Amino acid sequence: MWNGIDITSQATSGKVDVKVNTVQGGHHGIAVAHSGTDSLLITATGLVEGDTNKDAAGYGIYAVNSANGTDVTIKAVDVTAGDEGIRVVNSGKGDTTVEAKSVTSRAWDGVNVTTGALSQAASVKVGTVSAGDDGIVVAHNGVGALTVTATGKISADTDAQGVGSGVVTANTATSKGGTIINVGEVAASQVGVLVDNYGTLGTTITAGA
Repeated sequence: MWNGIDITSQATSGKVDVKVNTVQGGHHGIAVAHSGTDSLLITATGLVEGDTNKDAAGYGIYAVNSANGTDVTIKAVDVTAGDEGIRVVNSGKGDTTVEAKSVTSRAWDGVNVTTGALSQAASVKVGTVSAGDDGIVVAHNGVGALTVTATGKISADTDAQGVGSGVVTANTATSKGGTIINVGEVAASQVGVLVDNYGTLGTTITAGA
């Protein structure tokens, strides 16, 4: 099984900038492992599709940024995969931004973001999400704000296993930016919005507005 686009950058490299229209991969649609000293940017204007078999481990977009890097920015239109739609791990020193109009995952999370202790703000903005498990998951270990915005419906646990929540976020005591959640309609078998905020600022949740 091959990825549609597969990039690995070394520690001495600079910025990684991927611009595509439609991508289909037998495993991941787009996979980038960035060990360089600059930012990681992925822009997709069409469908990005990983392995859509729910028993496979295929991601639509899989982006990993090392501690040498800075910002991670994902801008997509339509992402679908059997495992997770968009998976981002940012251990770098900058912001983490994920934007997509539609994300579908058959077995696991629609969008899953993890940031490291060196990171700044984390932001996820989507239209609709359909996920076999949780809709949107953000584990934010950085110092900036954590923001999740969904303008359309979040459908969790479409795999009907009884374990899916709509939005799940957590940030650590190092966070100084608070947590802001803005969602419309959420359908989940467990919790609609679950927030663990250990930071120094408050939590704001707006739902159904």
